Amino acid sequence: MDDHRRKNGFLTLTEMTVLAETNTVFDPFSTLIAKSAEIGPGNTFFPNVMLTCDGGTCSIGRGNVFYPSTIVIAADGGRVVIGDECSFGPGGVQVKANQPGSELWIGHRARLLNGAEVVGSSRIGAGAQVIGAVSAQSVELAGGEDCTGPA
Repeated sequence: MDDHRRKNGFLTLTEMTVLAETNTVFDPFSTLIAKSAEIGPGNTFFPNVMLTCDGGTCSIGRGNVFYPSTIVIAADGGRVVIGDECSFGPGGVQVKANQPGSELWIGHRARLLNGAEVVGSSRIGAGAQVIGAVSAQSVELAGGEDCTGPA
């Protein structure tokens, strides 16, 4: 099993155990994290999360929650930067900097859920929310008070 992970650029099960010393990984068998990804402490990874840096770079802050079926991809020289205390899912969220040279930034305490898909060179501001079956390509969404702020 580790050979397949190694060949495809993912952390081995032993390396997932090391990651779990500073993060919560509920199911290391179904969670795939790129070996080259920079992962801060205090993140939570539910089963069936995939973080791949196939020819790109990924930087994940601290205290984020990645619910089941979340996919984060940085490919072909793309770059994904995720701030602190963001929430991805539930509902199969996809974040993809999968175009050559694209940069996708997600600010602190942003929330993406229910099938949201953000692709290309995009910037999601701190506290911003992308909710529902939304597909956005190469966009900028300003920040604001996050979902825990007063109504």
